[in-house]
Amino acid sequence: MLSSSTARTPRDRRNLLWVSITQVVWLACLIANGSTFTHLYTAPVRVLVAWLPMVVGAVVIWSYVRLIRQADDLQKMIQLSALAIGFGVSAVFTLAYPSLERLGLPHFEPNHYTAIGVLTYFIATACYSIRYE
Repeated sequence: MLSSSTARTPRDRRNLLWVSITQVVWLACLIANGSTFTHLYTAPVRVLVAWLPMVVGAVVIWSYVRLIRQADDLQKMIQLSALAIGFGVSAVFTLAYPSLERLGLPHFEPNHYTAIGVLTYFIATACYSIRYE
């Protein structure tokens, strides 16, 4: 365990919790949007379901920027390293998986590609946190 000067502050814990909650809500919106959009027939509900992931996504971006701005150097390093791994896995998966689909693997909606990146980010954040704290 690190000394108290490098441990997470209450503000860091609060910001990390907020980022995690908003990302989970965003993922739920993306997955719900992809799987239920075709079953909703009324125009107002379709408009709401279509815009909801974008609005929640904007909140995710805002909360992540706030987290990075208010974090200490160790937390910034952990978050940016985890983000780089999550983005990299998401990019590789997005580009490579369609070739695997042609070989017979199940079809993934584009929304699910994003879920792979976010889940990888969560795992990388946990691994880096354990490593450095």
